[in-house]
Amino acid sequence: MVKPIDVKIEAQGLKPVINVLSNLASRGQNLRPVFRKIGEIMVGGITENFEEEGRPNKWQKRSSFTNESYGNKAYDNFTNTKRGKQLMYNSLFGENKRSSNALDKKKSSIFDSVSSNKILQNSGRLKQSINFEANANSVAVGSTLIYARIHQFGGVIKPKNGNCLCIPVGGGKIIKVKSVKIPARPYLVITDKENRQIVSTVKDFYKEVLSNGNR
Repeated sequence: MVKPIDVKIEAQGLKPVINVLSNLASRGQNLRPVFRKIGEIMVGGITENFEEEGRPNKWQKRSSFTNESYGNKAYDNFTNTKRGKQLMYNSLFGENKRSSNALDKKKSSIFDSVSSNKILQNSGRLKQSINFEANANSVAVGSTLIYARIHQFGGVIKPKNGNCLCIPVGGGKIIKVKSVKIPARPYLVITDKENRQIVSTVKDFYKEVLSNGNR
């Protein structure tokens, strides 16, 4: 069950489309097929927003602190693998230089990979969670992830209990802060490209209805 983020998308220039759909609905026409197609168009546009890292306006870049934190966590994950543990052991007790060089090379590779990840796609879960739900009267697009809303609108995260937030940053380190500010990166954005596709879809649906004699 999709629980859409509470966001209003201003669909400029789509008033005639809405009027057509309202007219068809008033005549008992089943609009689920056309709303499904509209949902697919919207999800496609939102997916493109992730790939472009913001449309029409680019999202704010990740901070160097965030990139370093992601890199440290990814490196920690590697050192907990069989290969990582072996290199760690060898660098401390075995072939120090060779293993240390291999470990440094792997760490550099991990940090380069993490820093090149697209914004809002470190794990890819948010992008993959975008879905739609269509019925005979409407279509809803959104995400069920708890952190979806704050990435859309931005905001400040404060501790619910206590005086500070404890944030693990990798390497066994934890920093304490009073709050964390998340910049708005609107990914639920429909551009003129999607608007034109929606208009075309509704026109085709309307023509099909008329050609079948459902006037």
